Amino acid sequence: MKYLIAIASLWAGFSWAGILETTGKVVTTIDEVPVKEQAKSSLFSMPLLLTGSGKRVKKIVFVKLNVYVAAHYLDPTVKLTATDPMAGIRSAKAKAIQLTFLRDVDSGKIRNSFTDALKKNSVDMESPVMKLAMSKLTFDMKEKQTLTLVGVQKDANTEVLHFESPSGTFSVEGPGVASQFWQIWFGEPEDGGLEKLKTALIGTATNS
Repeated sequence: MKYLIAIASLWAGFSWAGILETTGKVVTTIDEVPVKEQAKSSLFSMPLLLTGSGKRVKKIVFVKLNVYVAAHYLDPTVKLTATDPMAGIRSAKAKAIQLTFLRDVDSGKIRNSFTDALKKNSVDMESPVMKLAMSKLTFDMKEKQTLTLVGVQKDANTEVLHFESPSGTFSVEGPGVASQFWQIWFGEPEDGGLEKLKTALIGTATNS
């Protein structure tokens, strides 16, 4: 193998302060979920700035379901553009997205949703790092619970992607792995709901 994949887990029963803390003033509130202007973590050195926030809405037949509120934070030296936001995402030293769920969603639906969006962006789901990441998405999310993803640039060729759910944390490491996952929200939208969310996550940028 040309690279190593690292994984570390801290599961329920361990004391854990959280991999991301949002700070500063509340910029907006979406469905009773407050969104703050900055985020910090021991995983990276600089505070991240809010680029935008919005609600993931999924249409099933004729019904629109509110799934989660997303708030995205980014390396303050990076600027996002509406035409090619992934260029900024790939160059960022650190990035984070928090998904606060507005309904109960089981692990299978989370994996399927992520997989569909990643395939839409031609991500190789058979790569070792992707198979490892998806195999660890075994937790259900309950209403008002938060799933956090943090991507950190380890070196010019490697990123580390950290996940935190109420069940615990894990991380995967590989070439561009975090940026690949970010294509769910900033790449080619898998459906109309993600297209609107993408615009919201870019459109209110405080660092652009």
